[in-house]
Amino acid sequence: MTHEPRRVVITGLGLVSPLGLTVHDSWNSITAGTSGIDFISVLGCPSLKVKIAGEVKHFNPSSLPGKKKNIKLMNRDAQLAVAATHEALTDAGFSREETAPASFGIAFGAFGIQYTLEEAFSFLKEQGEIKTLNPIWPLTILPNMSLCHSAITHSFQGPNITFCSLTASGTQAVGEAFKAIQHGDADIFIAGGCSSLNPSYLLSLASSGFFSAEEENPRASCRPFDKRRSGFLMGEGAAVIILE
Repeated sequence: MTHEPRRVVITGLGLVSPLGLTVHDSWNSITAGTSGIDFISVLGCPSLKVKIAGEVKHFNPSSLPGKKKNIKLMNRDAQLAVAATHEALTDAGFSREETAPASFGIAFGAFGIQYTLEEAFSFLKEQGEIKTLNPIWPLTILPNMSLCHSAITHSFQGPNITFCSLTASGTQAVGEAFKAIQHGDADIFIAGGCSSLNPSYLLSLASSGFFSAEEENPRASCRPFDKRRSGFLMGEGAAVIILE
């Protein structure tokens, strides 16, 4: 027996971007014509050829919901994702007490495995240059960690799936969530994507010569539809929507 596809609506929005830490702040920056492109400050890597990007400024992980000890296991991707998820749930008016955890599905897109050498290695005390892998490192770099931390923070127990298709990842996550609700496999889905600035990606892409090098005026550097364009730039952030 076939059923008519169900209507799907968006009931909540969450956004952490170079334009602001909330949907409201980001929208105000857009309407004011404010650029999110500036000099990179979050990465202590002076040898990088690229000095400008779309960086999320003034983000404070200590304000994230959930147990504070879990923040130590989150890389920046996961932190941004948890913040955007929390805002989207608040915007949709959900409360943990009123909604069964198993009714929440979650689909997330990630740019890829994210780590820095500083995160990968920790020094052994009093043993010079001998290094050992940080034991919690595998729990911070996997692409599905943003989804996992969002699920743990808010006790989501429904279906979940992670996409790792570079810049298409978030769009795939939204599409999968939409189809799941449309065909009756779920009633509520949290869907979105996240990515953070990472020295490994920046180094590899900078060597290709694709990045804009206009450092004199960072806010005028990224002009994808201008005949005077000089390249593209990386950015970071997280966007989440609630589908019902």
